[in-house]
Amino acid sequence: MSFYLKPPKGQINLHDLRECIKQRIQCFHKIENGLDIRDIDKFEYLVEDSILDRTGHFVFRLGVLAGVLPKKTFLDNELKLFFKRMEFYDKDDTQHFLKNMIRQLRDCIHSNITKQLSDFYWTLYNVISKMLQKGYLSHVFTWHSKDDDTVEPCTNKLCILVPFWYCHKLISTRKVDLRNGNALFECHQWKDVLPSLYLSYLNIVLNEMKYSRSVASTMVDHRISGCLKILSEQYPKVDDFRQGTVRLKDVEEESVYFPLCMKNLYDTLRKKHRLAHNDRFDLSLFLKGMGLSLNDSIKFWQGEYSKQHSSCSKCSHSWQNNEKKYIYGIRHMYGLEGSRRNYSVKSCAVLQGAGIGINCEGGCPFTHYDDDFLRSALKKNLPGFEDDIEVIIYERKENASFSCKLYRECTSRRLKQNSLEDEAFSNPLQYYNQLKNT
Repeated sequence: MSFYLKPPKGQINLHDLRECIKQRIQCFHKIENGLDIRDIDKFEYLVEDSILDRTGHFVFRLGVLAGVLPKKTFLDNELKLFFKRMEFYDKDDTQHFLKNMIRQLRDCIHSNITKQLSDFYWTLYNVISKMLQKGYLSHVFTWHSKDDDTVEPCTNKLCILVPFWYCHKLISTRKVDLRNGNALFECHQWKDVLPSLYLSYLNIVLNEMKYSRSVASTMVDHRISGCLKILSEQYPKVDDFRQGTVRLKDVEEESVYFPLCMKNLYDTLRKKHRLAHNDRFDLSLFLKGMGLSLNDSIKFWQGEYSKQHSSCSKCSHSWQNNEKKYIYGIRHMYGLEGSRRNYSVKSCAVLQGAGIGINCEGGCPFTHYDDDFLRSALKKNLPGFEDDIEVIIYERKENASFSCKLYRECTSRRLKQNSLEDEAFSNPLQYYNQLKNT
């Protein structure tokens, strides 16, 4: 077992780094299919709490933050791996593991961490200290080491109390009782204590990593990007294109959930009735991804390009003079013309790295806008959020994606009066779906 409290130290060559990912993927697949993980080809990459094992685990965390690995898949498989390892532990192994955890926690508690993480570390420290008290391990391994009912119930009630917010699932399923705000784990439930805390820990650290600048700089390293690509190929995203789920008459209402990049293009189109070619392409793909049907997409662009363009518009073409060209272009994006390629929305990384010409309105606002222009756009979409806007503008200098997350959080508070669940997104469509469906 391992909580992966500390990241791996030292250096690792690129081959081993990628092999850590591949072997952990193989491990997860075996777990999902109920196979023996000891049959993995190169088990040295999964030796518990080794440098290679920790490396694989931490890259998988980055995969969750980058949106290439579903968070639920990661949590489910890590928890199953934790249980698998626990199956092979005897009393001495468990005692050694717990003592090692105590040593690591003493270092972690005194490091520069947030209150949420500090509270968790102290809870874990107290729980493990209770388990290491004289008689506890001897009792549970004598009376409660088996999963069946062959051992007679004991009368020695050695209980462990854990704050209820670390045990939501067990409480909701009535597997543990509540006592004064704490989940009560009796001695026969000892095998549920650490896995429950481990799951809570992973959720906490994933949230902490989301706001880490060092993590943000790591994500753009081309070596890490290569590892994340391996993950994305093994865990393909559910197709974001949903044909016909948004109707033409609903687009205006849905626009409040658009990310700032698409909201800016949409507002510009509504005001000027024209967009530059690349901007029109990006907005079209986004609307397609939302689920706007082909016929509604044609009607949408016909409605705008049939209107008189403003004098400052970047495009002077009209629907009346170029109807066949526009219809062909829209059908091409839907995979019905030309190479019949089914185009999808550009990723945030592509939009952030795009070279924006003088005639373009697109790209990533948090990357390409100057402070005054960005402030104006934010005030338009976040009235009454002046302090948050200044934080967003400040943070974008270090990490455009983080600023976009802050913008999404403010939008959620404005529209729904609640905070958005922590979810990574890697393109404008994922942003929209997460904000809309929360």
